[in-house]
Amino acid sequence: MQKRFIGVNRADAQAVDGDLVVDLAFASPEPYERWWGTEILDTSEKAVRTGRLNDGAPVLFNHDWNELRGVHVPGTIRHGEDGVLRGKVRLTSATQVGRETIALVESGVLTKASIGYTIHKIIEKSKAKDGKQLSREIDGAYFEGAVNRAMAKNGPAKRSFLATLDLDLGRFDRGDGEESTFIVVDWEPHENSLVTVPADPTVGIGRSNDQQAAIAAVSPTADTATKGAKMADAVQAAAGTAEVVGTTPQKDVATMERERKEAIINLCRGAQLDEMYAQRWIASGADWGTISKEFLTIREERSRKDSKNVEVGLSDAEIRKFSITRAMNAVVNKNWNMAGLEAEASKTIAQRMGKVPNEHTFYVPLEIQRRDLIVGTSTMGGYLVSTGNQGFIDLLRNNSVVMSMGANRLSGLQGSVTIPKQTAPGTGYWLATEATAATESQLVIGQLALTPRNVGAYTEISRQLLLQSSPDAEQLVMSDLAAVIGLTVDQKALYGTGSEQPTGITAVSGIGSVTITTGDVVYANILEFQSDAMGGNALSDMSGYVTTPAIAGFLKGKQKFASTDTPLWRGRLNEGRIDDDYRAMSSAQMTAGHLLFGDFNQVVIAEWGVLEVEVNPYANFAAGIVGVRAFYTCDVGVRYPAAFSLGTGITK
Repeated sequence: MQKRFIGVNRADAQAVDGDLVVDLAFASPEPYERWWGTEILDTSEKAVRTGRLNDGAPVLFNHDWNELRGVHVPGTIRHGEDGVLRGKVRLTSATQVGRETIALVESGVLTKASIGYTIHKIIEKSKAKDGKQLSREIDGAYFEGAVNRAMAKNGPAKRSFLATLDLDLGRFDRGDGEESTFIVVDWEPHENSLVTVPADPTVGIGRSNDQQAAIAAVSPTADTATKGAKMADAVQAAAGTAEVVGTTPQKDVATMERERKEAIINLCRGAQLDEMYAQRWIASGADWGTISKEFLTIREERSRKDSKNVEVGLSDAEIRKFSITRAMNAVVNKNWNMAGLEAEASKTIAQRMGKVPNEHTFYVPLEIQRRDLIVGTSTMGGYLVSTGNQGFIDLLRNNSVVMSMGANRLSGLQGSVTIPKQTAPGTGYWLATEATAATESQLVIGQLALTPRNVGAYTEISRQLLLQSSPDAEQLVMSDLAAVIGLTVDQKALYGTGSEQPTGITAVSGIGSVTITTGDVVYANILEFQSDAMGGNALSDMSGYVTTPAIAGFLKGKQKFASTDTPLWRGRLNEGRIDDDYRAMSSAQMTAGHLLFGDFNQVVIAEWGVLEVEVNPYANFAAGIVGVRAFYTCDVGVRYPAAFSLGTGITK
């Protein structure tokens, strides 16, 4: 794991009233490999906003805003000819931990530092297929959001992230093998930290940029810093006019932090996560919202690895050769000799799952469900199938509106899964002095539990189709199975009532609601959906609307403002945008009169095990119709109900 860090220059250190002033190299323009590409910081005066540093920005320990160790000395920021950004920081001796920090720095034990910053503008550069240089400017806020969304959705997948940029910003025709260099041309440092281990680069753009609003409370003025005032004076001045709020029992900060650390450690142990995750979350001061998001990303990556454990170990040639239609035909004709590979794979899965197979049932290996149907060679027993065709799982997902809107997927699971979430926030309190104990607030940590639930779906196929050993027949059967299951799962992800089925989005306690007067949607209603989510701190760029085709038609014909070309719904009726800002889809899966808004990235769809297929050779004996019932195991969970709001009773 690569880190970007900087060194503390102890040679020029000076003692001032017991404090220690040291020279720090903040940043350099050296290329730095991030998971999404090569990053270069432009450290010239025109690129770096040094206002916060010159105003006495904080020096922290391990990027923890509760661990103040000093301040930047105003007026000392320098842009060196070597491109290195430097300045002086003052480490405080006003506290015991401050004195310990100074001792560690002076002894050469604590020598590394890491910068936290916000990106305002970034330039992406690459080389086109024809050799020409490509360049485009990207807004920093958008870029940071895109990186965080990519991490939450797919983890650190570079090609997927670049493809997302191209989709949103327009095609960037990189040459074969060419990747991008991202030059940060406008950025703003907001803190430096002395670190034991440099911050993990995959956490976010800004190197632990989670709590930048806390900066101002401890920043001394230029006067007090240059006159040698000690850190205690600055802290006292900032807190002097505050008052204590609340009467609940008090806990000291050390106790609260110890309990937080214990909760994180217990979470990682319970989920069997590597200790490094607990150390990173503790050191960075990550809030539970951040921890929950990263936990889900880690769990998604683990599920991809765990899925190997429920595969039967087919070779590439066997994966290409395996045929669901051949297995169905074997059931119909009661002759598995014609489907030896399929019979052996099904038997292996049944043994692993502890099930007793019968003559009408077979199991489809996970690697077949995930198979992309590719060009094979008939002489090798393969199927000549178009490269554009997809495997069962991809087809299943394509038939789900909720998945299409951005739900997270956990595949290949074994056993129940729990994901941590914060169900109630903590409370901030003003303190009379630096010695006042903080008032305990009731931070409530809950779990999103996902439990295997079985869904069965039925379809009918002609016996003649099963006899056609062709790629089109194989694809048609897989598409039909995926469609019936996908639509069933999707409908319950929206409207499931719990118990034997998942609890869908609309049935989860805590989602918002919008009242539609006389059934007529107006622009004020559209804004109310968004303000509902914003009120729960859950409005995001991933949010979107899902409704019925009829309501989509209503909205496409309605204007935001009378006598203007400002339709509420723009684009195609099946997929467009509402209010120009948010993605919108229409589907017959939605109940009549319903309009649902929310961040579908907060939905988790968990998938267990393999596809079980049961065949009835006599569904319609006279017509030669074969009945097929497919079973799939999944569950649906909503991480933050406040991210959703439902409007009902819409008629016009």
